[in-house]
Amino acid sequence: HSMKWMPWGPEWTLGYTRFGFRTYGLFDNPLLTGTFLTVVWPLALDKALQHRRYRPLLIIVGMGIILTGSRSCILVTFGVTLLQVWPVLRMAGRFFLSLAAVVAFGGLLASPFGARFVDALVSGRDANLNQRVIAIEAGLNMIADEPLLGVGPGLFATTYATHYKPILSQDHHTSHTLDNLILQLASEAGVPA
Repeated sequence: HSMKWMPWGPEWTLGYTRFGFRTYGLFDNPLLTGTFLTVVWPLALDKALQHRRYRPLLIIVGMGIILTGSRSCILVTFGVTLLQVWPVLRMAGRFFLSLAAVVAFGGLLASPFGARFVDALVSGRDANLNQRVIAIEAGLNMIADEPLLGVGPGLFATTYATHYKPILSQDHHTSHTLDNLILQLASEAGVPA
């Protein structure tokens, strides 16, 4: 369904259709959109706690995070919310916040996105997670091989495809990223960078 509404999205997003709608975002990759919105979340939450007029903004940012389908962004958002709101509440409020978090997470698990969380818990079932582990191993090997200068700015994908064996589902070298900005910078530009 998402291709019907946003046909400009990348081809790899078609693999997520079994999980229901997943936004492409203005940044092309749902993970980048999720990361951006997760950084905005504490600011929006702080404003919403101070003034009611910011609550619609909080709802929009929260829905944006959920629609990216990024498991890590969703979990970080839950954690940040608990840490940010917890000190403001009394004992009864803390109980209801904890209960609401459990119910909300349970509802998320029951949704089409919930299958992504379950897949991550079953060893070997989540191809995306497996690819990330392999890409991180390749990045660490690149850092070990070229610690001072790296493989070259922007060359992680090419180096990964040509010198480090890609897994079968990731043969197209332009789809490779490390999904870790610090390690990708170190592998491309060296540890000093």
